[in-house]
Amino acid sequence: MEIEQQRIPQHQVFENIPLRTVESHWEVLFNQFDRNGDGRVPVTYLSQQLILNNQGVPSYVVQRIIRLADKDQDGFLTFPEFLRLVESHQSRPILRSSLQTYIRTLVPRQRRIVEAVDGSYEQEYTCYPPAVTMIIFSVIMIGIYLYDKITANSSISPKALFFSLLVYNPHRRAEIWRFFSYMFVHANELHIAVNVIVQILLGTPLEMVHRWWRILIIYLAGVISGSLLTSIVDPNVYLAGASGGVYSLLAAHIATIIMNWTEMDFPFIQLLIFLVLASVDTGNAIYNRYVAPKADDRIAYAAHIAGAGAGFLVGIYVLRNLKVHPWERILWWVSFILFNILILVAIFWNIFYPSYFLPQTSI
Repeated sequence: MEIEQQRIPQHQVFENIPLRTVESHWEVLFNQFDRNGDGRVPVTYLSQQLILNNQGVPSYVVQRIIRLADKDQDGFLTFPEFLRLVESHQSRPILRSSLQTYIRTLVPRQRRIVEAVDGSYEQEYTCYPPAVTMIIFSVIMIGIYLYDKITANSSISPKALFFSLLVYNPHRRAEIWRFFSYMFVHANELHIAVNVIVQILLGTPLEMVHRWWRILIIYLAGVISGSLLTSIVDPNVYLAGASGGVYSLLAAHIATIIMNWTEMDFPFIQLLIFLVLASVDTGNAIYNRYVAPKADDRIAYAAHIAGAGAGFLVGIYVLRNLKVHPWERILWWVSFILFNILILVAIFWNIFYPSYFLPQTSI
């Protein structure tokens, strides 16, 4: 009995044969670099591996080319970014030889690493782009203070043009810019010196890892939270200075330590240092406010507490998290919802409960 064989068209035969494309070749290599299996390769790790295998090219050249490929500047390369990197005319003569050396030497012996590596957070520090956000804010504050100092009638407590216009005045709450602008004015030299120095010391290292726009969000959240809470719990107090923003940066350090605990070197020691600093300074502010008050030096401790709370909550969901754990996703949502609820309550209180506050005046 003769069995009739079905003739398969030649084009269908070729369609069933898997083809190894250039993209699949680079994808294999990309997966070797992708140590955590999350579809992203840390820029710092890739730079280190290529520099080790390409001794003839300066390290800064390799690092710059790779960082240019990181279009969103998040410190990681996705596969499309990696593919554009290896196929670009600018990087091809440098990277091709390095990648080939890497394939011959490191890849066959490397196992996939699932757990985060201690110290990988410290490897994320970069000076490109330069971290200048807090420096810019500090220059503006110093300029405003010097102008007020020159034009003021008193050399002890300047009450000149900008101070009167920008300070948070409980009798002029309707001028809503004051809830934000009070950060630019300061009462004396010690006040502005401490805030400027501390915000640069705290904000610069954060910006080197997390980029300027995240630091700006956290800083402004602390400033606005500080004035809103002060208006509610201490409604008779005038408010000047950037303490709310400074405390938000301090608490943001605590937030990033918690969210990147397994990626940091000595996270417990770092956390302990920042907790001690925050506790001591807040305790000192409360002591000076109630125990040893001075007529011209009533410290608005509520702005410190609100700034710290905002910095922690906003820092949890705004700052970079190098390795996301399931419990961190829950903390992310809790922080996001809690901060927005508190801000909305404070705003509604200021708008719809006018009898609680001091009478408003035009002077």
